Amino acid sequence: MASSTAPIGAAGPKERALARTRALIEFWGPARLIATAVAALSVTIAGMWLLSPSRPPVEAAIPTLTTAVGSTRSGIGEPMVRVTVHVAGAVNRPGVYRLEAGSRVHEAIDAAGGPTAAADTDRVNLAAPLVDGAQVRLPEIGELAVAWPEPAGLVDINSADTATLEGLPGIGPSLARAIVDERERSGPFRGVDDLNRVSGLGPVRIDALRDLVAT
Repeated sequence: MASSTAPIGAAGPKERALARTRALIEFWGPARLIATAVAALSVTIAGMWLLSPSRPPVEAAIPTLTTAVGSTRSGIGEPMVRVTVHVAGAVNRPGVYRLEAGSRVHEAIDAAGGPTAAADTDRVNLAAPLVDGAQVRLPEIGELAVAWPEPAGLVDINSADTATLEGLPGIGPSLARAIVDERERSGPFRGVDDLNRVSGLGPVRIDALRDLVAT
């Protein structure tokens, strides 16, 4: 009896391809064929990635932080420290000015429009560093020096109010307030050197007050 199925050799190209596919599946099994296909796909993708042009590192895409001159400290973004001083006396524009920390007396005078024609610049230390809250007073030629209290009238830094403290040389409103706040917070000053508890009062300024204050 003749078979109704045509031999593989007599089949067309499509039938032959299907027959070979069925034979491979029967020989290898579906799971093994799927694993082989996945492996081949992975090798192809890896080859394409290795042959692709190199890309810049992620860091190259991060914008660089720029700092405006005079606005912040370079690289750290912190506000620049400044001092506030009162410039008075023989200057063209007396007033309160803010300058960078580390500035000198002559820079404060320049900020106030410079000395007037009557200014006696030899009576002040133009190279002295500025202290926050201090007053820079430029006297006129022939102006009498400020008469500070004699030893009998020393200013008691443990009882004087801010107005009295502001009468001392180099003590402006900010420092006077700081002295009062410190004695109220931590107790009375035991001596002139104890003023180093007050922020802004360094050794030079304390020495200038040594003969003018008492405790």
